[in-house]
Amino acid sequence: MNALRPHENLDTLIIWNYHGLTWPNWMTTSYLTRLTVFHLCLSDSSVLPPLGKLPSLKVVKLMSMYDLKEIGAEFFGVEEETSSSSFPSLETLFLGFLSLEKWELGGKAEDGSSNSQMKSISIMPRLSSLHIVVCDKLKQLPDFLLQNAPLQNLLIKSCQSLPASLPDEFISRIPNVTIEYLGVDRIKGREIDTEDRFWYIITIPDVLTLLIVDQVKDFKHPIAGCSNLPQVYSG
Repeated sequence: MNALRPHENLDTLIIWNYHGLTWPNWMTTSYLTRLTVFHLCLSDSSVLPPLGKLPSLKVVKLMSMYDLKEIGAEFFGVEEETSSSSFPSLETLFLGFLSLEKWELGGKAEDGSSNSQMKSISIMPRLSSLHIVVCDKLKQLPDFLLQNAPLQNLLIKSCQSLPASLPDEFISRIPNVTIEYLGVDRIKGREIDTEDRFWYIITIPDVLTLLIVDQVKDFKHPIAGCSNLPQVYSG
């Protein structure tokens, strides 16, 4: 794909069915300085390009990445010691692939904590919407998201392991949360949408103001401890 280098003023790039082992040179640098939208779908590449280097990128969508098991430092473009920011303009991130097992920034110290260089990097400071779909093997979100992301919208769908790991304080500070979650005993969110039998909800933040229960059979048990929840809507 090196020979297919696009115009440097390109603002939208959508790639389907990419089967290369490496990425072209123009994808591994900050060449596309005006790129605002990037979609990558149906790829068996096991690595991602360093999209974090692109200063204008606002929307990233990654779907059906068959062999990609980990999102790490290379995606953020922070391998170099001179890196000071990653995804400075990103507003929306969509992840949807079954193979994903781990998502972290990297750069761990010997005791397992993030090293000082990584802590000094500004990561996705404008991220407002995060959608994670069918990532069954993903068990937790990276620390920078849990601690610092200014999220306004969070959607987690068909991710069996992830919702139970999310701290209450993380969920409670996001205005709009949708978690569609089957067969588990802990749900945090504002919308439950499932055709399966749903027997009980153990933990819901007390900041919950709207609960929609759609296509849920035998929903009979009362909900307690949600002082701000005036009504439950059942479809």
